[in-house]
Amino acid sequence: MNTFKKIFLSSTSLFCLLFISCEIIQKDTVKKTINTKAGTATQMHERNEKVDDSVLIQLPKNANYYMQKNMVTENQYLSFYNSKLYFIGTTDDFDEAREGYLPGYFHSIVEDLKIDSKGFTFMLDASKLEFYTVQDAPGISPQENEIWDIVPLKGKRTYRATIIADTIYIETKDFDTRKFIKTNAG
Repeated sequence: MNTFKKIFLSSTSLFCLLFISCEIIQKDTVKKTINTKAGTATQMHERNEKVDDSVLIQLPKNANYYMQKNMVTENQYLSFYNSKLYFIGTTDDFDEAREGYLPGYFHSIVEDLKIDSKGFTFMLDASKLEFYTVQDAPGISPQENEIWDIVPLKGKRTYRATIIADTIYIETKDFDTRKFIKTNAG
């Protein structure tokens, strides 16, 4: 019985190590894929070099993309509707360190959308956004939505998006890559 127990524990430990290794390799592979597909265009944009736009990507039509965070209060959305892009996000994009209070939310029509062969970029300016206490997700229209004004927010943030199948990866300075998954085809 002792020998069986040792073999069982050893094989269980080995399985756990293999599983963890596979998870790490898979995450690393996804990150390398994102970096390979988006890195060149992102670096060229940062250096203000011309990106070959001879073959522009096709943006989704009437589709919603959802980024789920650990807390429901931090979920974000990208919504393509009638040839426009709407970004529904949180004040965390402009708040250096949120401590002890819930985030505010914004719903913005992206006006400076730039499309190239690798994806798209856009910029948001906190001073031009209105922040609310209730999240305005696609298909949800809160009856009352108070202005969120806990801390003053300012600054601009540039977003670089890469589309891979039904997923949009967004890179933003000082943030981990965000993964938005398609939820419907409007």
